[in-house]
Formats: sequence, structure tokens, C-alpha cells
Amino acid sequence: MEDDLPVVDLDERVQGTGELQWADFSLPVPTFSLHHRKFDSSGAWAFSGSIRRPDSATRAQLGRSGGICRLIGRTDAGRDIVIPELHLSKIEWSDLGVVSAGAYQVYWGPDRLAFEPVKQDIVVHLSNNDIAQPPFRLLETRWDGQVEGRFEQPPFAITSALGLVEFSKHYTFEKVDVVGMASTVQIARPVISIQLSPENCTRDVHHLFARVSDELGDLVQLISFLSRHRVSWYRMASMAWGANPHGPMRIVESEFSRTGGGSGREAYLERLVNPFALAPNGLDELLKNFQALAVKEALAHAIGHVIAAVRQGAIESQMVSAFTAVEAVVSAVGEQDGSAYAIRGNAFKLLQSRVRDLVRAFAAERQLDAVATNSILGKVPALQRRPIIPRLVEMIRRHSVTWKDLWPSGADLEEGLRAAYRRRNNLIHAGILQDGYMAAVDRHRMHALAERLIFSLLGGRDEWLDESAYGHCEYLTASPL
Repeated sequence: MEDDLPVVDLDERVQGTGELQWADFSLPVPTFSLHHRKFDSSGAWAFSGSIRRPDSATRAQLGRSGGICRLIGRTDAGRDIVIPELHLSKIEWSDLGVVSAGAYQVYWGPDRLAFEPVKQDIVVHLSNNDIAQPPFRLLETRWDGQVEGRFEQPPFAITSALGLVEFSKHYTFEKVDVVGMASTVQIARPVISIQLSPENCTRDVHHLFARVSDELGDLVQLISFLSRHRVSWYRMASMAWGANPHGPMRIVESEFSRTGGGSGREAYLERLVNPFALAPNGLDELLKNFQALAVKEALAHAIGHVIAAVRQGAIESQMVSAFTAVEAVVSAVGEQDGSAYAIRGNAFKLLQSRVRDLVRAFAAERQLDAVATNSILGKVPALQRRPIIPRLVEMIRRHSVTWKDLWPSGADLEEGLRAAYRRRNNLIHAGILQDGYMAAVDRHRMHALAERLIFSLLGGRDEWLDESAYGHCEYLTASPL
């Protein structure tokens, strides 16, 4: 079991010299050290640098900087380094003081190439997830005796304006000391590899990193949904090749580290889809469908709530996230196709006017005070929208979403949803969690409905689902409405 494996933390450390900058001021940093846990996408880089005591004016300006500076420098390995934002946490003033800070973004290498690249590749490292799988290369002997390699699990190919994009799991090896014995640890790393098309090759590396990040946003969101983990990219590297008339081809590497994203460790459910069941173009098909949806932005928010509902935490928070995910999907689709409204346009304006007149007449007849009258009038606009439960039932049936495995045999879907919403309303409006067991039941039921609705909207196929995707729901058929 993975839970029984020993935990190994590898430290990544960078040392160098540089200069702190803020506003129109600067401060030399003769030496600095930058480190964090290697392969950790969530923890910040810890910065410690030596500084000489500045004059009072510089110290005063530093105090007014808001504790945020920029560092430009060079590592001991000879690479340029830029930290756009250093968040200062402590400064010890002396003849040779010490600055302590945290950083969430670090650039290495040139921000702009000195030559026009003829070829450029990007490698993007993602936080842990179960969708990326290693492209096992097997050796086969052909009929003519020649030995050739083939892929047992080809990388997922992704259509992109950037060029050739592939997603798979790569392995890297790190040397470690185990009780005095030199050993090697194999690290699995989900990686997106990009071979830029010639028209996308550029000298502006930092702009390229920003463009790649934007381009991959939808893909990373989709991987998060399919793996049931909050996935993010945390490292990006550019390798550029340029012609050199005076010698061998020039090769320049630049890197960008971004921490503070998902670690892929906080959820307790297995992945939603089986990557081995997906066709090599299955991920690309889901991505195209996602990007073509008119409700894509709203669906992205719903995915966030779906993932939040299965994170370790308080059952109240998980339950609320599950209901919010369902309502986000239903509301988004309802706004887009009009099913959210019972009546629209001029007809509702006329109805609203008549209802308001009726309320005012009734209030005058019964001598209701202004507070009561205005409270009733304030609810009139809500008459235009249809209740959530009938809309949810319609959407489930329209998309042929499976639901009978979530309630007892013979249960009525609408009745089951009304019972769940009564418990949800008690929690939201009265702050009362009446039954912890039923809260867990409601969380699982609503989470499954939200997930299945999203998967259907994405054009997902049942044969792509992991066989254990809904194994945790088996107890629901024996649970009350």
C-alpha cells in the first residue's frame, strides 16, 4: 500500500549573488540562498540573503515597500535569476544583516534570447495526478531480424495552436543517502511536452512562458476533473536551438518555477477515468468539447466545487461544495438554454407589475407596515426563475445521467432530491447539521450527480470511467432518502 511507503523529502537549493529592487531603490545582496522541497508544487521558496546596512532613507523606503521586492542576480552555477516578487518576512539589521523572505515565482536563464531560435521545446511539470501514465517502450524483433521499439501506452496527443503537445508520465532519478548507503530514488513526474511550431518560436522567453500557461489552462482544469485532484503546473522549461555560423548549434535553456498550486494529495477518492481505457486522442476529444461549450467558464467553477467536495475536511464544507457544484452546472445550462426561467421578456414585466399592484392593494387593505410590504415586493422578481429541483430532474433525464445507484430501489428522484435539499437548507439557513451520516450520504449523492452531469456535457463515455470510480457509493442504495 502507498500509505505504508516511507516519506522522502528532497531539498532543492540555489545560491548566488544579486540585488534587491523596489521603486527607485536597490540594495546589494552579496550572497543569498534559495531552497524548497523539490517536486513540491505547493510550498514557497525560502529565501535568505545577506545585506549591508543601508542608509536611513533607503531603510525608510524599504519599510514603505509593503514588504515586496524584486531580486535580480546570478547563481553560483552562472545562470541569471529573477524573482519578480520577494515577500519579506524578517530583516535583521547589522553591519551585515540578513533578509528572510518567501517567493512563489522564480525565473532562471535569459528572459530574451540573443538569437532567433530555429527550434524550441517546452517541458511543463504538473503536480501529482493519476491520468498521466508512462509511455512504456517495448522492444520487438521484426520478421527480418531487426529490433525496433514501440509504445505500449502512447502519450496523450493534444491539439494546440502552439505545436505538437503530448501528455504522459516521465521518470527522473535522484541520488539519496540511506543510512550511509548511496541509493537512487525513481520519481514519477506528470509532464506536458511541447514541440513549438516554427511560427511560435520566439526570443521572448518570459512572454512564451505566459502564453503557454494560458494555453494549457483548460487542459490542466480538465486533468484536475478527471483525476479528482487539484492539479497545477509548477515548473516550465524552454530549450532553444539557434544556428551558429562560427561553430556548433547554440542551445540555451530557461526555466520558470511557480509554486502554491495543487499537490494532488488532498482528495480521498480514486480517479474518475481510467487512462488506459482512454484512446490516445480521448483526452484531446474531451478538451475540444470542453472548450467548445458555451458554459465553459461556469463549468470550470463547477469543477472547482466538485473537487472541493472530495477533499479531506469538515463534512459541512464538503456537503455545501457538492450542492454548489450541482447548482452551478444546472444554473449555467439554464441561463444558456433558457430553462432557468418560467416566463421571460415583456410577459414577465407585465406579470411583475400586476403582482406588485396586488401586493400593494393587499398591504393597504390589511394595513401591513412598510417593512413587511417591501419584503414581499422584494421577492416578486424571484417568480421569474423556476425552482432548482425540477430543473435538475429534467437535466438528469435529458442527459441520461445514471442516478438509481444513488438511492434505494424504487425511489423517486424528485422526492429524494427534496429530502436532500431540506437537510441542505437546515445547514445553510439555520446552521444545523441534524445528522452527520445523512450529510455524508447527501455529499456523495450530489457529488456523483454533479460529476456525471459534467462528464456528460464533456462527451465522456462510460467505458472510460475507472471501474472503482463510484465504488464509494455502494452503501447509498441502503441509505434513507
